Amino acid sequence: MMRYLYNPSMDKAIIENEERWLRRYSDFIKDYEEAFAKYNSTLNVELGWKTSSKEKGTLERPLFKKGYLCFVSCEVRRNGKVIRYNNHDGEVDYYELSMSWLVTEVRQIFRCYVEMYSGLGDVVEFLEHFLEILASKDIDFISY
Repeated sequence: MMRYLYNPSMDKAIIENEERWLRRYSDFIKDYEEAFAKYNSTLNVELGWKTSSKEKGTLERPLFKKGYLCFVSCEVRRNGKVIRYNNHDGEVDYYELSMSWLVTEVRQIFRCYVEMYSGLGDVVEFLEHFLEILASKDIDFISY
């Protein structure tokens, strides 16, 4: 992770960094498309944003300010919808086959800082886990 004191002259560099990470994740995840196709599924990779932890994500970049978050998300879809399943653990009604990775965060600690994350993290582990779920005979998939 790289941390910088934020100023508006950085906006272009932040956007370029986010788009670069979207391409890196997309290129990496592309290698798994054939494996997911065997389960009649596709992978959807895109950038998303939030400006607070309580807010639902959006596909439109908001203004850079305290609370700004940019992430790369990956969803496993079938018939255009994110695949949902119930594993009967009682925690929630269903789980979705989706994951996101933080790319940029603007925080305020006396001054406003921008943090740009790096590395592909746990992408392989999540994709392999999603494939295991799709292959499982013990999982109840939910239609909606």
